[in-house]
Amino acid sequence: MGKEVAEGACKEDGQKFCKGSADFFACLDQHKAELSEACKAKLEMEDVFTFSVTNVVIALIGLISALVGFVMVCRIWIEERAKGG
Repeated sequence: MGKEVAEGACKEDGQKFCKGSADFFACLDQHKAELSEACKAKLEMEDVFTFSVTNVVIALIGLISALVGFVMVCRIWIEERAKGG
């Protein structure tokens, strides 16, 4: 989340509820029930995007780990074959 939320759909809500707040998004979250429908929708969309990106990163980490394991097994297999085993 970022500048687009703070200056877009949630600008008025932010000024109303969170002026001077150290953590703008935590403040919006605390006032979720009082926010405009446009701001709520934007925050929900941002949450879905963040969740999706997080899932992709987690999946990539899992894939990389699997590939590293595969490479290690192949290396061991090649070393055994080179020794004549």
